[in-house]
Amino acid sequence: MARTFKTLKFAWVKGHQDDNDDTPFEQRPLPVRLNIACDRAAKECMRNCIKPNKRARPMEGAGATLYLGTNMVTTDMKEQIQYAAQLPQMKKYIKKRFRCNDEAFEEINWRALGRAKKRLKLHQSIRTSKMIYGWLNIGVQKKYMGQDSTCPCFGNATETQIHLYRCTNKKMRDTLNSSIATVESKLVQDGIPSTVYNPFIGEICHMVGVEHPDSQYDIKSESHKTEVQSQRQIMKEAILRGILHSDWTRKLHEQWKPRPPTKDGKKVHQKDAMEQTVSLIQAAWTIFENQWGQRNEILHGNENELLVSNKQQKFKRYMELRRDKYQKLRRCDHHMVEHPIRDVIKWSRQHMTAILRNLEEMHKQYLRELKIEEEGLQPITAFFSPVRAASPPCQGDPG
Repeated sequence: MARTFKTLKFAWVKGHQDDNDDTPFEQRPLPVRLNIACDRAAKECMRNCIKPNKRARPMEGAGATLYLGTNMVTTDMKEQIQYAAQLPQMKKYIKKRFRCNDEAFEEINWRALGRAKKRLKLHQSIRTSKMIYGWLNIGVQKKYMGQDSTCPCFGNATETQIHLYRCTNKKMRDTLNSSIATVESKLVQDGIPSTVYNPFIGEICHMVGVEHPDSQYDIKSESHKTEVQSQRQIMKEAILRGILHSDWTRKLHEQWKPRPPTKDGKKVHQKDAMEQTVSLIQAAWTIFENQWGQRNEILHGNENELLVSNKQQKFKRYMELRRDKYQKLRRCDHHMVEHPIRDVIKWSRQHMTAILRNLEEMHKQYLRELKIEEEGLQPITAFFSPVRAASPPCQGDPG
């Protein structure tokens, strides 16, 4: 450029000046306006996923240039190479797992999802991956292994992933309502405008069956329709998994405003649109973590509906063996069912399980011995010897 434009002067221009104050665009110097315009055009190109049809020419002075397809990679090369290497198989799996098409896959904000994932601890990251792809160890998964698929909190429904949010157990519902209120406050603290967090919270309430009393959660309003409709086109329950449509980020970019400085003139840090999208994802994951924690607390506590029902079934089986001990157990084993009922009621679940396990083995042994005994018995006719039938008497014989 210097050789072409002889009168060109080089000057350093501080970037992103529009992020720090509210000075109107027209009142800024020309170099600053050009810098802002170029920055906005670059971001718009990135958000609209405008892909080049051919490779751009290498930049002069560059020792080497990395291309992935038609894209010239200039930053985050390691991440981009990893993305290109893993994308085909990952894309194939996700499309099959969630039954989404190419268009829906491309509209998911994977970059924000990746940022949020990197900030989790290892055990949280593993659990979140299971939640996203539907691998949690819940009832529907246990059913494949021949185990009870009933919800431990409700006891009368199959435990699916969406049931974690819709379970009518009082503690589960209280936890859900508390989580929604907490994440709403956090989103406000992160500077997310109400025009974004209102439809976001409203859609979550709609998915989990919560009727929020505040009218601001009306997801049918015209101002909220775009993001909500786009979100629903991705995949089922995507918002609860933290899988967000890129329209949320676009809306955040449109609504973004710098925070006013403090009274002493200090600048206040403000998250950009991408970081605010990360906050939305973290909000969805926070709700999941709270529901999962409450569910496990009930599962391993005394309020577990499965344990209560299971203990009742075991007690019923014990009483059955006690009642029919002469038809189900050997005489030498009768003492195992002759405990006082007042003591049996006080037995722990583990002790009852151990006793029943022994009784079932004794019952099987009784059946085996009964079978052997029956096979050794013969009917009384087996002891009879066949004899020749007597000849009929001849005519004229006496008597």
